[in-house]
Amino acid sequence: MDVVFDRATLCIMESQEHRVRYMNLMKTLLAPGYTYLLTTFKHDDESYQGTDTTVEKVCELREITVQDMKSPLIEVTWRVTG
Repeated sequence: MDVVFDRATLCIMESQEHRVRYMNLMKTLLAPGYTYLLTTFKHDDESYQGTDTTVEKVCELREITVQDMKSPLIEVTWRVTG
């Protein structure tokens, strides 16, 4: 599966598999293959904030809890090409 995303927002990504933890999901329906918006995200333990980003064709979604965080994060795995 490939993922279509806003390159201006996710310019830190390269052509490989990525695992990112997302906070503040704008759409509650979460399932592989669905498109949804997200705002704050973590990549390699660094936090980034930017414009809402649309991600689609997600390979895997997993809810995780992080210490000192009130709400769980959604860990998303996908593959990027190009």
